Amino acid sequence: MNIESAQLGLKLRDEIVHYVFSNPQKNENSIKLFFQYLCDLFAENLDAQVLFIDKKLRILAKQGFSTSPSTLTDLNFEPINPDVCLTKAVPLIKRQFMQKQSLKMGGAFQNIYNMSFPLIKNEGLIQYLVLFKFNDAIPVDQNFIQQILSHISTHLTGYEYAINEQLIKNQYIKSLQKVIRTKSQSIYEHCQNVSEYCRIMGQLMHLNQVDLDRLIDAAKIHDIGLLHVPNDILNKSGNLTSSEYALVCKGVEESYHILSSQVFFDIEAIAKIIFAHMEKADGTGYPRAMVSSQISLPSKILAVANAYDAMTSVRSYQKALPHESALHELLRASNQDFNPKLTRLDKKTSQFDPKVVNVFVDYLRN
Repeated sequence: MNIESAQLGLKLRDEIVHYVFSNPQKNENSIKLFFQYLCDLFAENLDAQVLFIDKKLRILAKQGFSTSPSTLTDLNFEPINPDVCLTKAVPLIKRQFMQKQSLKMGGAFQNIYNMSFPLIKNEGLIQYLVLFKFNDAIPVDQNFIQQILSHISTHLTGYEYAINEQLIKNQYIKSLQKVIRTKSQSIYEHCQNVSEYCRIMGQLMHLNQVDLDRLIDAAKIHDIGLLHVPNDILNKSGNLTSSEYALVCKGVEESYHILSSQVFFDIEAIAKIIFAHMEKADGTGYPRAMVSSQISLPSKILAVANAYDAMTSVRSYQKALPHESALHELLRASNQDFNPKLTRLDKKTSQFDPKVVNVFVDYLRN
């Protein structure tokens, strides 16, 4: 491999690595987007038409190719029925394939090179196939392309694993939401409201996408630990006894225990956000009496969103506070503003993070 090809190889590898690590959000469309990115990358740097197909010969991404059924026939894949699984066609594509054609274009003959390469996963299985068409001399040798595709296969395995884990985690979150809804429609609606406030505040406070997604998921299920609290206590119209109050407070720890028992990394991170959302900046919160420096920003955001929705919602034990009164409560509880006619608190405290409260209040007032 010459120096120019080696430099191109390093460039392509670096760009692929950058794409993988700069796109942390994984979902059902991530693979197609990844392949489309690769098509564009190859087309630009190798001056080729590029096509990715899956094991059922379905087109996933392309650059320059037609999506008509004749595509595979044009590339000498006529024996393969589009309905046949790729694994059954292994003898035809197990090895890299190249075909040279000379076509008359504009009164002169032009060489057309068709190449195919299987993407072989760690288990030795062919999951995808990449096809190239060069309208002139191939700018690099076949070994160069194979090395790049081997590099892609490595990342693809990790990418698919992350996507599968994300899908399983999403289903788990949804199942917990259903459980909460079965327990209490009002708690479910509260969690939904809080998650929307958290989404807005997280964006305004410039959380990265990973932390924002975790915050939103945490808000959706932050009261899952209340499952163990009898409904007659949750719906009690009078003051709770000390033992009843302790049982409700224990819900935070219960939420953490339910979630931290799962093997997904994101679930553990979500559990930590929920665990600290009832902590207060001045150390008067629970369950660990943390101070501001020990509480993560996502937990601080969840705390403010949770408090606002709780104050502005009708509960069995309280009437809903007017919007502006609730904002004064938040300002008062972050030691920023005090209006004795509008607040229920008797003295100045610093329970909520002032920056989070300011962002939230500014948003709701504007």
